[in-house]
Amino acid sequence: MRSAFPRSSRAALPGLLLALALGACSEEPAPEAPPPPPSAKKPAAAAAAGAADGGTDAPAPYVYGYMPVGKRDPFRSPVEEFRAAGDTGSNECREPLCGWDVDQLVLVATVTSDANPFGMLEDPSGKGHVVYKNFPVGKLQGKVTQVLRDCIAVTEQMPSPDGRRIPVVRQLCVKADRGSGTDLDLGSGKVVGP
Repeated sequence: MRSAFPRSSRAALPGLLLALALGACSEEPAPEAPPPPPSAKKPAAAAAAGAADGGTDAPAPYVYGYMPVGKRDPFRSPVEEFRAAGDTGSNECREPLCGWDVDQLVLVATVTSDANPFGMLEDPSGKGHVVYKNFPVGKLQGKVTQVLRDCIAVTEQMPSPDGRRIPVVRQLCVKADRGSGTDLDLGSGKVVGP
């Protein structure tokens, strides 16, 4: 059978393999791969960043920053925060009557027949609110201190020039209805006049 390679080529083949093997064992470093070609389209943000830092195309690494201002501590219990807020003596009133001055409120009625008397105050918008002893009233940290037959007493804490608070008692009384001069006795059905 005849070979595809001539005889002279077959004799040179072992020498060629030896040369290749010795060339691969040299101590020269292998050539590096060529860098990828620059893309034709660059994002505008990457181009602006590259121009700002001297023309490098590498994007800046993202740096995470946490701003804890105005945020609660995630490792503290909300129950403890609530208790701590109550212990500080917070004077903030959350009742609707604390949004009005005591002079703007009108006493509509009182009920004093039982052990816990109460009254009804009407705010300037016409809404009625039931109040009882120690109920917060007014913008100046006032409290209902007495509920009498026709009046209630509200004690407010007025600020003094030296920074102390001075208790001031204000009386709110039921205004007499002067529109009708006659009253009807429901038992007898007779008109009772003044």
